[in-house]
Amino acid sequence: MIKLKIGLIFILPQLVISQTDYPESQKIPVENSYHEIKVIDNYQWLEYQQTDDVKDWIKAQNKLTNRILKKTSRTLKSESQMNSFMYSKTSGYYGDIIDENSKNKYYFALCNTSNNSTPSLCYKNGIDSEYDILVRSSALSPRGDANISNYTPSKGNDYLAFQYNLNGSDWRELRIVKVKKRRFYSEVIKHIKSSAINWLRDGFFYEKYPFDSLRAKTKKTSIMYHKVDTNPSDDKLIFKSRKDEEYIDIYGAPDESFFIIKKENIDTKVFSYFYLDANDNDLKFKPFLINIKYDLGSLTFKEHQIFATTSINDKEQLISIPKSDPSKFKIISPIYDDAVIEDYSILDDRAVVLYYSKNGNLITLVNLDGQILNETTTPNGMSVNGMSYNRTFDEFFFYLESYTIPKVLYKLNLESFEYEIVKQTKVNFDPKGYKFIEQTFESKDGVHVPIKIIYKDSLYKNSQTPFLLTTYGGYGIIDSQSFNPGVVYFIENGGAFAYVDIRGGGALGKDWWEAGKRHNKQNGITDFISAAEFLVEQNYTSPQNIAIKGSSHGGLIVAASAVQRPDLFGAAVINVAALDMLRFENFTVGATPTNLLEFGSVTNSIDFDNLYSYSPYHNVDDSINYPSMLITTGFYDNRVPPLHSFKFAARLQNNPSQQNPILLWTRKKTGHNGALNKNDKLEENSFIYSFLFNEVNKH
Repeated sequence: MIKLKIGLIFILPQLVISQTDYPESQKIPVENSYHEIKVIDNYQWLEYQQTDDVKDWIKAQNKLTNRILKKTSRTLKSESQMNSFMYSKTSGYYGDIIDENSKNKYYFALCNTSNNSTPSLCYKNGIDSEYDILVRSSALSPRGDANISNYTPSKGNDYLAFQYNLNGSDWRELRIVKVKKRRFYSEVIKHIKSSAINWLRDGFFYEKYPFDSLRAKTKKTSIMYHKVDTNPSDDKLIFKSRKDEEYIDIYGAPDESFFIIKKENIDTKVFSYFYLDANDNDLKFKPFLINIKYDLGSLTFKEHQIFATTSINDKEQLISIPKSDPSKFKIISPIYDDAVIEDYSILDDRAVVLYYSKNGNLITLVNLDGQILNETTTPNGMSVNGMSYNRTFDEFFFYLESYTIPKVLYKLNLESFEYEIVKQTKVNFDPKGYKFIEQTFESKDGVHVPIKIIYKDSLYKNSQTPFLLTTYGGYGIIDSQSFNPGVVYFIENGGAFAYVDIRGGGALGKDWWEAGKRHNKQNGITDFISAAEFLVEQNYTSPQNIAIKGSSHGGLIVAASAVQRPDLFGAAVINVAALDMLRFENFTVGATPTNLLEFGSVTNSIDFDNLYSYSPYHNVDDSINYPSMLITTGFYDNRVPPLHSFKFAARLQNNPSQQNPILLWTRKKTGHNGALNKNDKLEENSFIYSFLFNEVNKH
C-alpha cells in the first residue's frame, strides 16, 4: 500500500510570481456592442492563435509554466507516484463478433504499442487467435499525432472504415482498409467531425461540414455517400442543411437494412425524420415522421422495429416504433420515481435498460412489450460504464468503474440476473481503506444538492483536510464515475475528494437539468459554491485547503465560482473551459443547437444580460486577489477554442491586485480531450495535481 504524507516530508515550493515575471499581454481595446451596451475587450487579439504574435505569447507562457510545474512535480515526486497510480490492467469483452453470420469472424480493438504513441487498430480472426496490428497510428500522417477515434466494419467484415484526428482536433479524416489482405485504399475523406459511418453495400454514408478554419462555426451539415475505391470529390450528396438553424444526423442498422436522417430546427424546436430502405437503389430518403416535437435519440434498429429514447411527460423513456406505422409507438421502459435512463441494449426479444439512481445503477430486463422480467442493482459508489451483448453466445457484459477503481468487467447471467467478475482489475495501490459517502446539502436557495465524498480510513472534522472538489453540471449529462489517478493521488497523500451533482446535470432528471440551464445557469454555480461552504461548515476542511478542478462545462462552473467567491478556494485548475460567454457562439460548436439551448445567444437581450452576469472573463475585479490558478487548454481544441483560456489568463495576470500565481499551459499536440499517449498523460496528471496539492498545502 502506498501512503505518503508529502506535507511532512518535503518543503513545498512557494509559487510567488510578480506581475513582471509574466509574459507581456498587451491591452488592445476593441469595442463590442450588444443591445446598446458597449463592452470593451482588451484581449480580442488573442483570438487569432495562428498569428506570430500570439504564437510567441503562447511560447513564453509555456516556458514560464513548464519551469514552475516541473519544479513542483520534481519536489513532490508526483510523477513517480502518478505513474504508479495510472497503471491498471483490465480485461475486455469476450466474444464481441461484429457480424456472427459472416465467414470472416474478425474481432477489432484499439491496442497500445508503446507509451509514446497513440493506440493502433488491431484485429484477429477467431476468438482464440492473437491480435495483430491492422492500422498503425504512427504511420497515418506526418502532420501530427494521429488518434484513431472510431471504426466501423462493413457487413461481413470485408471492409473497415476508420476515423482519426490529428493532435486531438475535432476535425477528422476517414480512410478504408480491406481487412483480409490489409489493403489500404488511397482515398482520404476530410472535413468530418464525430460522424457515424453507416455502411450500405460497397460504400457508406457519412456527415461532412464546410471547412473554413480551426475556429470557424460548425454549420450546415451534409450527408454524403462514398463508394469504396473512388475519389471523395465524386461522393454523392444525399441530404443537406439549407439554413444555419438546421442540423442533421444519420443513423443506420448494422445489417444495412434501414437508415434514418434526423433534421432539427433550433428555432422552432421541431424535428423531421426521413428513411431509406436498403432495397431502394436510388438512395433517396422518404418522409417518415415530419414536424414533430419529439427528439429521438440513441436510435437502434431491429428487424421491423426502431428503438429510441425520448422525453415523454418530462421523463426520459425508451420506445419502440414500427417501421410500417411510426405513429403507433410503444413505451417499453418501466418508470421509476428516483431513477433516470442512462443506456439500453436490445437483445433478441428483450431489452436491458440501465438506470441511474442515487443508490447506484439499476439494471432492468424487460420484454419488448414493456413487462419487467428481472432487476438488479450495482454497488453504490460505482457506475456502469459500457454494456455489450453477444448474440452468438447469448452473453451480456458490463463494466463497473469508480473515481478510484479502474474498469472491472462483469458478466450478467440473463436467466438468474446475477453478475460476477470476469477478471480482477490490477492496480498499484491498495484501495481497501477507501470509503464512499453520498449525502445532500442545502444550496443558498434551500434546494438539496447531492454530493459524493471519497476518503481513506477516516474523515476528520479538524478543518485540515486538503479537499479536491469537482463537478461538470451541464447539458443534462449524468456523471459516470470514471477512474481518475489524480483523485487517488490526493487521497493517498492525506486528502479527500468530492463530486457535486449541481443543477444543470442529469442526476435527478430533466427538471434538475432545466433548473441549471440557460437563464438558470447561476443556480449550478451557486450549488458548487454552497458545496464548498458545506465542507467548511462541517469542519472537514477550510477555504485555503479546497482545490477545485473542472473541465469543459465543469471548467466554466469552477472559473465562475472562483471569480464570484475567491475567498472560498485555495487553488483552481480550469481546463478547456468556456470563459468568454459573450463570444462563445462565434466559434466552432458555440452556435450548435446543443449550446444555444444550454446557454442562449447574445442576439437575445435577456440571454445577453444573463451571460454577461456570470461570464468569468467579464467579471474579474481589479481590486481582488484571486486564488492560485492553472489554466490549461489544447492548441488544437476546436470544441472550446483555446482563445477562452488565453484571454482569461491575460486578464488575470494583468490584474493589479493579483498576488497568487496565474499560470497558462497550452499543450501543443492536444485538443479538447487532453493528452493522447501515456507519457503525455503522465506529465499532464503530475503537473495538474501536484500544482493543486502544492497550492493548498503551502498556507
